Amino acid sequence: LYHNNVKKLETTPSAVQFYGNLMADDGYKLMLGTGTDLQIYHDGSNSYIDDTGTGNLYIKSNADNYINLTSAAADANLGFVYRDSGGTQRGYLLFDSDDYVMTFGTDAERMRINSSGNVGIGHPLNTHTQKLVVKKNFSATTPSSGAIVNLVNEQGAGNFASLRFTGTN
Repeated sequence: LYHNNVKKLETTPSAVQFYGNLMADDGYKLMLGTGTDLQIYHDGSNSYIDDTGTGNLYIKSNADNYINLTSAAADANLGFVYRDSGGTQRGYLLFDSDDYVMTFGTDAERMRINSSGNVGIGHPLNTHTQKLVVKKNFSATTPSSGAIVNLVNEQGAGNFASLRFTGTN
């Protein structure tokens, strides 16, 4: 198929070859699979890759390649949001423009890694410079022994240290 004497579409016994862009208006879908299990579309506001089949959705790359997600703005955040089938947000992973990587549960930050590699669990690391900060709020129902953190030496079995927190700070 030609337009203005320029080839745009070609059919072969095993494929259809496009020359140029494949375009569709908002609301129309590219549907693949016998049951149209994979759909790619734009609804006028958001873009979707919709896997409605029974299997998993895989994104593959050759060895030593990366899947890149790029924001159009230099100071924008980028993340992955998990929602259940009802649309309720259950958690997300955020790459913050201030050079943090953060994980969130349903409604609160759970862990943050800053640009220095410092890790805060239950604490946002805004004022700490320690490599690991773990914050746990204890209630009256928590055993008086508090939390236990095990530091394990990977060089051999039995080489570890235990830390027990018993105070309120």
